[in-house]
Amino acid sequence: MTGGALANPLWNGAGKGKISVPAGPRGSPAEEAPTVRSAAHPGACYLVSMSESPEYPSYPQSSASAPTGQPAAPARPGTVEAAFWAFLASTVIGLIGGLLIFANRDGIARSLRDANRERNGNLTDAQIDQAVNIGMITAVVIAVIIAALYLLFAFKLRAGRNWARIVLTVLTGLQLLSVLIGQSTIGSFVAVFAAVVGVVLSFTGPSNAYFASLKAPR
Repeated sequence: MTGGALANPLWNGAGKGKISVPAGPRGSPAEEAPTVRSAAHPGACYLVSMSESPEYPSYPQSSASAPTGQPAAPARPGTVEAAFWAFLASTVIGLIGGLLIFANRDGIARSLRDANRERNGNLTDAQIDQAVNIGMITAVVIAVIIAALYLLFAFKLRAGRNWARIVLTVLTGLQLLSVLIGQSTIGSFVAVFAAVVGVVLSFTGPSNAYFASLKAPR
């Protein structure tokens, strides 16, 4: 072996050749790139490149699709905001009025006893008291349910739902009719007045444009 080969040759994995690294200056390309000698062809010397990396097929980069520009939601006009607060005030006043029935329990029971005596009724005072308690509890439960529905519809109205505006208009009409043909308190009149104000505000020009812009496809 000539002086240019290393003293310890390495055999390749197949057993057909050996790898020898020629001596050279440190850091020279000869040290960094070993050669492979084939046993079948001793004179052939193959240079093994350690720095080259295998080339893989390049694929086109899929760019993230840019978000499509959506038009901004229209600004909520002050009339819709005022209508929302009007319906909210009507709901709170109506709920307070329903709870105040408990304060007038004795007066309601007294009126029923007097009416029972005048008609020579067979109801006892205990039965009348029980009927008053059941009636008051039922009235409070109904008032709470109606208040919850009013709040739901009021928030939907504020969000621009046209169907909520229609439902609130129908409920306000029924509430106004019940106040006009029945016995009502001052609180009931105030609650109905606030609801009517809310209906009027929700059908003004800016409110109509707001609901129409949200209803139109964008």
